[in-house]
Amino acid sequence: MIGGEYYLYPELFGKEVKDSFYNFLNNNISHIEYFSTGRDAIFSLVNSLRSKRIWLPNYLCKTIYDPTKETRKEILFYDVDISLSIQDDFINKIEDKDIIYIINYFGIIQKNIYEKLKNKDIIIISDICHSLVNVNKIGYVFKNSDFVVMSLRKIGPFPDGAFLGSNVLKLPSPKNCIREDFSFKRAGAMLSRMYSKMNNFKNDENLEIFEKMEKMLFDTRDYGYKMSYFSINILKRFDFKKVYEKTKNNFNYLKNNILQNNKIKIINKQYLSQFIVLFFNNEIDRDYIKNQLANSEIFSSIHWDMFWMRKEDNISSRILSIRCDFRYSLFDMKFTVERLNMALEKK
Repeated sequence: MIGGEYYLYPELFGKEVKDSFYNFLNNNISHIEYFSTGRDAIFSLVNSLRSKRIWLPNYLCKTIYDPTKETRKEILFYDVDISLSIQDDFINKIEDKDIIYIINYFGIIQKNIYEKLKNKDIIIISDICHSLVNVNKIGYVFKNSDFVVMSLRKIGPFPDGAFLGSNVLKLPSPKNCIREDFSFKRAGAMLSRMYSKMNNFKNDENLEIFEKMEKMLFDTRDYGYKMSYFSINILKRFDFKKVYEKTKNNFNYLKNNILQNNKIKIINKQYLSQFIVLFFNNEIDRDYIKNQLANSEIFSSIHWDMFWMRKEDNISSRILSIRCDFRYSLFDMKFTVERLNMALEKK
C-alpha cells in the first residue's frame, strides 16, 4: 500500500544518529522552538507579533487559517495561480509591519516573491512543510524569511510535533504542556500501523484512532502546546540524510517516467518534495485517475479541498498529490508509474 499515515519502526528506538533531522535543523537554524502541532506553532508566533494585519494565500489548508483567525488580527488574502506560484499584484497593497505568510508548495520555492519583498518593513513567515526535503534550495528560504514553520507530522513518523525557527528574531515558547491524549494515542496508532504494515495492511484498526485525533484538533481552539519528549527523541534518531536521498530518487523516478500528455502536467517537476503533484484538465479526469490508483492500493491526496472558504477554486478540483517519500522502494515507484500510466492511457 502506498499513501496514508506514517508508522513507527525499530530504528527510531535505537541510538541517536549523526545525520538526524534534529541535527540538520540545529545546523541550519539559529533559534528553534518545538510545539505539539503546526496549529500551536502558527498561533503562538502570529499572536506574539505586534502587527495588526496578516496576508495569507487564497489557496491553503484550513489548519493554517483557523489558528491565525484566533489571533484576531485582520486577515487579507493574495492570489495563487494554477502553477502554485504567488501572484505579485498584492505587493503594492502591503503596509509597514504587515505579516506575509508564504507557502512553498510541494518544494516550489517562491523566489520571485521573496526578491520583491526584500527591503520592505514587513515580517515574512515561510511554511516549509512540503519543501524542507529540497535541501539544495531550502537555504534560500531560511535566508529570506524572518520565521519558518513546519508540522513534523507531514514529513515523518512523529506522533506529534512542529517547529518554529528563526535566524534573526526571538521566538515565542510553548505556554502549555504536551497534548497527552493526542500524542499518546497517535503513538499507539503508529505502533499498530507498523504491525499492520508487516501484515500487508490487512488490519487497519489504527485508522479510527488517527481520524479521532485529527477531529480533536479540528474541534479545538486552545493552542500553544509543546512537543512531546517522545517525538523529540524520534527527531534525534530520524536519519534525514537517508530520507533526502531516498525521496530524491523516488521523486526523480516518478517525474522521469510518468506519462505526460495533454491530460496532465507535473507542477513541481523542477523541484523536490515528498509529493509529485499532477494537474489535470478537469475534475472528472482527476477523480477517475484517483479512483483507479486507489483500486491498486495507491492512495493519493488532494491538497487541499477548499470548500470551507466558500469560493470557486480552479486548483483543488484539478490537483492530485502522489506520495514518493522515504517509506517507499524503487519497486513501489515502478508499480505506481505502471498503474498510473495504464489509467492515463485508458482515459
